[in-house]
Amino acid sequence: MCVSKRLMKLALRFAFCIAAMCGLIWVQFTIAADSTIIDQRADESALEVSNRIIAEVSAIQEELDAAETAYGPFHTELLEPLQRMLSLQIGLENYPEVDRLIDRYLQLNRINHSPSSFGQLPALIEQISNDIRQQQWQSINDRFQFMAWIFTKHSNFDTEDLLSLLDEFAAWNLAAVYIDIPELRAEHFMAYRAVMENAVDFAEREYGSENALFVPWLYREALMEYRGVTMQRTGDELRVGPRAGSLDDAVSAIRRIRPIVDQFERPEATGMAIVYEADYIKLANDLGRNKNYGSNDALYRLAVDIFREGGVDEEKIVAFFRQPTILPMKKFYSSIDSAMQEQRPTELEATLGTRIEGDIGEAIEFTAWNESLRFTRRPEKTSLIAGLNTELNSVLLRLSLDKQGNARNIDAIYSSPPGGHPKAYARNAIERFSFRPNPAANRWRSERRPVNIFYRYTP
Repeated sequence: MCVSKRLMKLALRFAFCIAAMCGLIWVQFTIAADSTIIDQRADESALEVSNRIIAEVSAIQEELDAAETAYGPFHTELLEPLQRMLSLQIGLENYPEVDRLIDRYLQLNRINHSPSSFGQLPALIEQISNDIRQQQWQSINDRFQFMAWIFTKHSNFDTEDLLSLLDEFAAWNLAAVYIDIPELRAEHFMAYRAVMENAVDFAEREYGSENALFVPWLYREALMEYRGVTMQRTGDELRVGPRAGSLDDAVSAIRRIRPIVDQFERPEATGMAIVYEADYIKLANDLGRNKNYGSNDALYRLAVDIFREGGVDEEKIVAFFRQPTILPMKKFYSSIDSAMQEQRPTELEATLGTRIEGDIGEAIEFTAWNESLRFTRRPEKTSLIAGLNTELNSVLLRLSLDKQGNARNIDAIYSSPPGGHPKAYARNAIERFSFRPNPAANRWRSERRPVNIFYRYTP
């Protein structure tokens, strides 16, 4: 299993994709089994549930013993009852037994197929899920290295599936920035960057630099550069060198989007591309220390003019720019409606499980990426770690925005845990947020847009 370091790194980035594609079937099976075997039925007592589970385990074990007697210990007839036993043990949260069963499944797969068979990749993904449940981060790296070796034996990929799953692998590395031990967090970010750079390059080769399908990947590139710059602003173990991100490269990636969108003669999409360009110039000016990236105001006004000329309803334009928007957006949206959906306020009572005193019923949710990156939004979780919860402090803040997007009168009105420190921490974070200005407002009148933010961060 000797592979060059460079090839191993490249293969590692792609192996996850094949594994996740195959793993969908495996995960669907285990989820379905969990819901039918472990759930307590309405007419069952706790003792009856326990007895039923014991009976299920015994019945499956008898099937395995009978199959071994009839076919031998390495026959494919053992695979199906092994899967059912695995599903049952996952539901029981017996994770050491889950590891043992997956090892047995992999042994049978390799004997009946080959050591490099794609058929074992769903089980490897399940092992990664089990490692996450047990917080065995180093084991995850080992699984990926083995999948990398498998990848060196295969080379056929579907472009869209490959790219979407490369995106998921990159997101896993981003999540590890707040999950893994502090000393390894910067390394995870650089791994994310390496994966994303390859994904963007691959997308450009496959789609072409002027194809609309390439636009989302240009936006991912810009977001990657922005995140890297915020990593450079920390003063602890998260701090990375200048290779982590560049404001120049972020703005350059965003500026490549408008010429692509212009080809399709959709004024609303063109206007949105200009809005995003203005957003990133504002971000660059807010984060840049010794460089001015130009005025974003003229671009925002140009976007308003293009929306109007393209027949976009005036009320929609006003509502879009009046909606408080924390920059940068998570994704590139080519329509106003889809962009507005991203940061719509959520019901606080549903989020908190309790009602806040006063008249605040809704708030924009914002979870900081890491305790050191308090003004940077946490990337969305991948499907692998969706169920992994981290302890979070919560603060509800009320503020107002002027036409330029400056936060005014920041007031922390609730925190969990209570106390002055969480509130001060959150206020400091909000002061460093970049909000989108409102170019559609009356230029001769002052404006104060009320905003409620439900801010969360790791203690």
